[in-house]
Amino acid sequence: MIKNIWINIPGFSKYEINRESRQIRSYCRGVEPRILKPCNNALILKADNGEKYTGSLKRFLYSAEKNIDPREISRKYCIVETTSGQIELIDRNTFQERIRERLRKRTSVSNIQEEYLNAIQFCAIVLQAYRTGDFSMVITEIESRKAKVTEYIIRHRIAVQPERVREVWEAVLDVALNCIIEKRTYIVNLTGYLNSIARSYAAQKKKLEKITVSLDAGFYSLQKYQ
Repeated sequence: MIKNIWINIPGFSKYEINRESRQIRSYCRGVEPRILKPCNNALILKADNGEKYTGSLKRFLYSAEKNIDPREISRKYCIVETTSGQIELIDRNTFQERIRERLRKRTSVSNIQEEYLNAIQFCAIVLQAYRTGDFSMVITEIESRKAKVTEYIIRHRIAVQPERVREVWEAVLDVALNCIIEKRTYIVNLTGYLNSIARSYAAQKKKLEKITVSLDAGFYSLQKYQ
């Protein structure tokens, strides 16, 4: 159960952040608080002096816990989460070095060789399909990546609910297969390509949903004044 521990954000008296869930709630519209929906784990808040400030949820949480106005923390520093779940402040050079170190350790030579072999094998399957017109092996090869791609979709919160995950995967399969059949792309890293389709599909759908909501709101306003 998420603990209901809300703390004030210095310099932003109309906002509170939850220590556990990292949700931010606003009192800007009245007595009853409203949970704000972040975009890419960031929010734009209005400071007490009227200034608008964009910050990550981690930055706001660190500021609230340390009782520091987030605007006083230089952008030269990053707020990161440790493996133990703690929030800490580090300079960007250290942050970038950690990323480089993680990337250096991520893939071994044997894994690289395996990836190249997989790429060669997939290219051979696609070329065979172009020669014969039979894309059944291509479909089988794409579907063999389903577990990895769905794990990526859930881990990166592209979709969480089972039906939404299934929807994204079906879109990925359809787009990838059509691009291959119509010779609109050249794929070396199949799993990476499928992951990129999942990200793109989710982004496009989110954009379309925003447009739909906006149109619905406009239609409601029009009906109201007719």
